[in-house]
Amino acid sequence: MNAIDLMIQEFDIPEQTIPICTDAQEIENSAEVMVVNSPEGFQSGARALAVIKHTKKKVVNALKDQKSQAHKVHKTICEYEAKVSEPLAHAEDVVKEKMGEWYMKQKAFESEQIELGEKIVSLIPNAENVGIRENIKVEILDESKIPQRFWSVDKKKLSEFAKSNDGMLEVEGVHFVKGVTIVNNS
Repeated sequence: MNAIDLMIQEFDIPEQTIPICTDAQEIENSAEVMVVNSPEGFQSGARALAVIKHTKKKVVNALKDQKSQAHKVHKTICEYEAKVSEPLAHAEDVVKEKMGEWYMKQKAFESEQIELGEKIVSLIPNAENVGIRENIKVEILDESKIPQRFWSVDKKKLSEFAKSNDGMLEVEGVHFVKGVTIVNNS
């Protein structure tokens, strides 16, 4: 694949989407003024959700071909970008690793000299385009010995537990709050 293989086309707005834009604006305005404070209002909301979903499908269908073509172009560009960038990413990793190794050795040497009471001037330069962040990585040797304060709570498992018993069984330190999510099944 080379640069000649890539061809980008401009986006043409399909004619059938123009009236949908007007419909969408009217639907939005209706939703803003809608009042849901009774069974009839709730039913009106349900009918409005059906219209909204139907109109969304019209938009998706009207743009299907353009999205498909755009996806193909995007995929091709990303593949080309990855291919061209691959040796650069590797080169960057190699240089950073070499710099990091030297930096750590130099820091260790300087610390050693300071501990011996030597006055030294650091040889590590301040490079304009380089930032250095020292970090500590964690390697877990034995999970069973990790103090509890480092454990994390699995909210997803707690939520599944609450769903399985309708929030009726308590878990110490947890309060289950019921709510609703309205789903548009139109």
